[in-house]
Amino acid sequence: MANHVVLQISRITGANIAAGFNEIGKDNMRRHVVDAGWIMSEMGHDFWSKRQPNGFSDIKSDWISTEHLDRRIRYAGLMFDHGNPKINIERVIYEHIKSEKLKTKLSSISSERTRFIATMCSPEILEV
Repeated sequence: MANHVVLQISRITGANIAAGFNEIGKDNMRRHVVDAGWIMSEMGHDFWSKRQPNGFSDIKSDWISTEHLDRRIRYAGLMFDHGNPKINIERVIYEHIKSEKLKTKLSSISSERTRFIATMCSPEILEV
């Protein structure tokens, strides 16, 4: 199990909710919503406690679990609401979704927030 999926949303969309090494202790650190430790804990990989075996898996089939999908949905919503995504979700769909059928379905979602979450939780993004 890996947490690269957590960072994947940040890389794909340019969104960021946690301060990085260069921001620690600086005034701009306050603009971030959460710290990395909280994110790791939320994803089942808290450094100081017992790891959850289901964490934030790399394997697409693991996301069938309600708990896993709920974590992904909440994280994607947090990134949309507070991460200031710099890349338009339509561009993400165009560049990262290969299936034309899925592209059409995702693009037809009227709410940008829902479209963002659905894209980040889509099978093609989950299997990366």
